[in-house]
Amino acid sequence: MWEYKIIDSANAEKGGFLKGRTVKQVEAYLNSLGKEGWEIIDIDF
Repeated sequence: MWEYKIIDSANAEKGGFLKGRTVKQVEAYLNSLGKEGWEIIDIDF
C-alpha cells in the first residue's frame, strides 16, 4: 500500500522549506524524511 506526503512550500514557514537554509540543512531535513521511509518523487523550485 502506498502512502503519500505532500509538502507544499507555498504553505511552509518562511516561504518554503528550502528558503534561507544551507545545503547541509536541506540535506539533513530530507534525510530525516528518508529515515521515516519517505522518498522524493518530485521537487520544484
